[in-house]
Order: sequence, then structure tokens, then C-alpha cells
Amino acid sequence: MKTLILEIEDDAYQQVMNFISLVPKCHILDFDDDVNSDEMAIIEKSHQDIKQGNYNEFVEFSA
Repeated sequence: MKTLILEIEDDAYQQVMNFISLVPKCHILDFDDDVNSDEMAIIEKSHQDIKQGNYNEFVEFSA
């Protein structure tokens, strides 16, 4: 399984969520959902890595 983290504009949110919900075998974690502490730690680490330009954990990432 792969993880995809998206940051989108508020006005595009519903359209993106509608599209993603059509993808089979897709689990959606929404910040409005209850995110446990382990999941939040992974999300925060990913944000920190991106801010520091560290893309080692990302597969086939091109900046």
C-alpha cells in the first residue's frame, strides 16, 4: 500500500474527495476524521521532511 498526502484549496476539496472516493481499495484519512496519535505522528513527520527538502521516503518523487 502507498500513502498519498494532499493539501488542496478549500474550494476544490469536495470535488477532490468525490473523485478519490471512486478509487477502489482507497482508505481516506481526513483531518476532520479522528486521527490517532500514531497516524498524526506519521503525517507530521512527512510534513517536516517535505519542508526540509527530504524526499527519501517518497517513491519516484520529482520536484
